[in-house]
Amino acid sequence: MKHALISLIAVLGLPACDDGGLARRAGTPAKTSAAPAEPMRVVVGGGVSCVIYSDGKVRCWGDNTYGQLSPSLAFYDFLYPREVPELKDVRDLDFGGRHTCAIVGPTGQVVCQGSNEAYQLGVEGDPATTVVLKGLPPARAISASAFSTAIVDENGNIWDWGDCDLVEGFCTPDHRRMEFSERWLAVVAGGVECGISATRAGWCWKYNGEGALGTGVNDLHTLNAGKKYPPTQLPNVTSLTQIDPTCAVDTSQRVFCWGMNYSGRLGLGTVGDLHDTPATPHEVPNLRAVNVESAGIDAVCALEPDGHVSCWGYAAHGALGNGPPPEFGSADVPSPQRVEGLEHVKQLAGSGTHVCAFLEDNSVKCWGENEVGQLGNGHTTNWEYRPVNVLLDD
Repeated sequence: MKHALISLIAVLGLPACDDGGLARRAGTPAKTSAAPAEPMRVVVGGGVSCVIYSDGKVRCWGDNTYGQLSPSLAFYDFLYPREVPELKDVRDLDFGGRHTCAIVGPTGQVVCQGSNEAYQLGVEGDPATTVVLKGLPPARAISASAFSTAIVDENGNIWDWGDCDLVEGFCTPDHRRMEFSERWLAVVAGGVECGISATRAGWCWKYNGEGALGTGVNDLHTLNAGKKYPPTQLPNVTSLTQIDPTCAVDTSQRVFCWGMNYSGRLGLGTVGDLHDTPATPHEVPNLRAVNVESAGIDAVCALEPDGHVSCWGYAAHGALGNGPPPEFGSADVPSPQRVEGLEHVKQLAGSGTHVCAFLEDNSVKCWGENEVGQLGNGHTTNWEYRPVNVLLDD
């Protein structure tokens, strides 16, 4: 899950297997022509990945079970990057577990597609096409989680829909302007939401399981487990440039993480357990970073200023990009370790299943889980322990 920062329907051919003869869930559409324009950055979510191009087109790969990549091709996974006909003039986009929302056009319009079981598309019903959301002000940042979506509008307000976020009672598809006193630069949607205010302070709100609010308290197994909290300022951190649900980066490129220390995900060189008190934000030692990204269950990766990537936490399923964990022994890596052979990275994107790196030569490399083709290398595997090349030019 990541900050980021989504109707034209095209009918395309649907062969029963890919060019290499690998059978899919129900077949995969044929690959399209060479990539358009200049690739600008990569975006990833649960089981999916996309590259946004300078002309506003996107090429995507991975899980399309719910039409989250292309409603006209629902149920067909994309093992190769392909242009998505429904998404044009994209300025920013993000993925939930089963849906995609994007900011399109110069007016900051929001469109969404995919599954709508919790009204995460911002409309009623179960639309089979891309929907244009009405009644929203122009958006300048967008974030999606498994069952919710949030934007920051041009005036610094946060709007939220799906999953009953901060609303007691029955879910509705209404777009809700959060009644916060702060103005916002960024938001990260999820079971806990976090944001950076106009003063560059870090704030988190909603649920506090596993110390997610950074206060040093864990509500998970208490009477407060279902309590929803208003924005709570993160202690010990200021002047933030980027925030993730469990880590943040400040203007000095220091990395701070908080919450439970399962598998060493705080990067402090130690491994916590269920009985520990969750941490308030602590600086990850011996690390400077441009941004940090979730890399899977209890795993984190960071892009360093020199273009290298370091990861730490739970090493199973290829999350750390440095090969399989030892056959006998711990899969926990409690301190940052550089991903071997990966350099000249200019942008990093992570999710709960995989990580992708956008390099200076405009190529993309990904690692982690690959059960639905989210690594874009033309086939599926349980996971890839080291970065593989995305077939952008095929």
